[in-house]
Amino acid sequence: MSIPIHTTRRVSLPCGDIIVTAGTEDHRAVLPPNVSSLKILGSVSDYYQMAAYQSNGRSSILDGKPFFTFGETIQKGHNGEFIGVIPNTSAPVVYREANPIEVTHMPEGVPAPLVELTDTERSFERESGYNIILQPEGGICEATPPGHGWTWYKKYIEQQNIDGTMTRIYYGTGIAPVKIEQTTGQLVSRRVVHGQLLFDRQQPGFGTFCAVRDGTWYYLWGQLGEHIYLARVGIWYAIQRELYEFWNGYTFTHDMDAMVPVLAGYSSGSFFRTDLFGHRYSWASSERFPRKSLAFLSAAEAVIGANLQFDMLHQGGFWKDICLSELPAVLLGRVRSRTALIEAMAQLAEVHQMANDGGITIRLVGTTRESLDQATKNIRELIVNLYRELRKEEGFNARDMGFERRSLGFNFRRRARDAMRRVFRRSARRYDEEDY
Repeated sequence: MSIPIHTTRRVSLPCGDIIVTAGTEDHRAVLPPNVSSLKILGSVSDYYQMAAYQSNGRSSILDGKPFFTFGETIQKGHNGEFIGVIPNTSAPVVYREANPIEVTHMPEGVPAPLVELTDTERSFERESGYNIILQPEGGICEATPPGHGWTWYKKYIEQQNIDGTMTRIYYGTGIAPVKIEQTTGQLVSRRVVHGQLLFDRQQPGFGTFCAVRDGTWYYLWGQLGEHIYLARVGIWYAIQRELYEFWNGYTFTHDMDAMVPVLAGYSSGSFFRTDLFGHRYSWASSERFPRKSLAFLSAAEAVIGANLQFDMLHQGGFWKDICLSELPAVLLGRVRSRTALIEAMAQLAEVHQMANDGGITIRLVGTTRESLDQATKNIRELIVNLYRELRKEEGFNARDMGFERRSLGFNFRRRARDAMRRVFRRSARRYDEEDY
């Protein structure tokens, strides 16, 4: 049963319908992932050598242009002398293809904060002697129109202890709009609603662990203690706290008290779109591996870029997904009990990967289309044989087991086949009479 590439087709069997989806892939990495080689490209560096980046390097795309956001950035003079520490900065990549880890600050190469303090916060610093630190750790999400976006930042209050050491106290999470300044190509930002926070210190810092856009939604991961939580908000309503929804383990809800963790034990990480693992997975996550082949890692007082090479299952192949969800439950149970047999039948057809998602969808991957066609045919015949075995069992009741009503496609084909047989029989009789 050859299925055209990139199609979905309903296949009717005597016992019900199966749905076969087929397509091609350019590549697929082995799961679980395994990095076979890692090449260090070096530290993310400033073209003018007037900045050194120490933490929270995160890449984002705005209007098709790559940008980095950083945490603490050391500002240097023209002769390399130390000038000061900037809590957060942003810089575009200079030559995207030739050197993806070289950035620059415009104009004149001088680094400046991406998210700046408000006048009220500056007054607080002068009067209290405390420092306010703003760090947009989760990256930037593009908004509309292109070239505009949002960044979520953590706000800290920093104070000096008696022994001279510094202590930072997490105060809450805020949001700031960003855009590309047309004359310089640099990212600029401004505080909104007088720097009012979206989430306080007792709530997860949504958007600061990781923030991504998918269609008309922003998905925002935030950390609280050892746990990571997930929220979302429509791309037009990012500043409206009352419209945020939170994952409760089953769906998104406005009830923040119902949220549950989605991860635990991670201090940093990224979620990103990728086709690296085939058509089944459009998203992946990794601790500080935000790109398919180019990773950025925060090391001691540096942000390092590296090329990763994953072990690959294939570099061009075919796949088929066979959905069994419309089969009666009793037959589906029989199929689930024969998982080992299904795998063996797939291997006989030279299919080099097979996955069975709880007996609902059988997923096949192979290097040739013919091998997948044969494996699909084998599985179809197995299902029909299991159905015939079931019918022979004592106590079989088609009505109670959900077999009484066959699919419309099967009934139509059966009627067409019977009609053709009657036509052939009448033609044969006329031929025999003429010969006589």
